[in-house]
Amino acid sequence: MTREEVLALAPGRELDALVAEKVMGWEYKDAIYSWGEVLRPSQWIKPNGWPVDRVSCYSTDISAAWEVVEEMGDCLHLKQHGEQGEWEAWFCGYPNSKAHGETAPETICKAALLAVMEL
Repeated sequence: MTREEVLALAPGRELDALVAEKVMGWEYKDAIYSWGEVLRPSQWIKPNGWPVDRVSCYSTDISAAWEVVEEMGDCLHLKQHGEQGEWEAWFCGYPNSKAHGETAPETICKAALLAVMEL
């Protein structure tokens, strides 16, 4: 995925899933079936091994976005241009992580992805 593709992502489930995988370290496991029965449903697995039914709304919920900030080490530069203007964010130590977006959660997620994917 290129830098431009990350920046073009809309807030929502696709962006949330990328953050869960690339930033938070979650792994997606497909369902396992045997003779038409579900032995294990599709699920996300956290790095500690705990299964989760669904990914947090990182790109639309500010409290979930702060979990991303904590995972990245709490060193976030976040600012809004004007009262209703665009947001800008980047993480310390990641010079290529600067991202822009319409909301703070969206912008935090994009900056985190740019940082960990080194785009």
